[in-house]
Amino acid sequence: MSIKLAPFEVYKAYNDEILKFISITGRLSVDSVIELSHKLYTSIQVKDVDYSEVENDMLLFQYGTYNWGDDKGEHATFDITRQIEDLSPHIFNHHHVFRPAKRYNTFAQVSTR
Repeated sequence: MSIKLAPFEVYKAYNDEILKFISITGRLSVDSVIELSHKLYTSIQVKDVDYSEVENDMLLFQYGTYNWGDDKGEHATFDITRQIEDLSPHIFNHHHVFRPAKRYNTFAQVSTR
């Protein structure tokens, strides 16, 4: 059974659950972060989100390696993000945010010399 919270309440609920978990276990492991994220995602819905469109509330998992240029070489990284549709009425019309850019084709120009 899931509860419905306002977006700002979801953030607080996540933080409270994470702090509670750390106070009990003393740490967060990769497995526990994934499990806790999935539990919170399935148990908390966001008020006023249209759940008929799956893109409006998604749990995203990303991982990879990156070399930050230090002497330690590649680092493994991962993150879990809950991406919720922006409920602000002005955001649904993105075209007013950006000015049109001139057309440039600089990346496709190849020197034949």
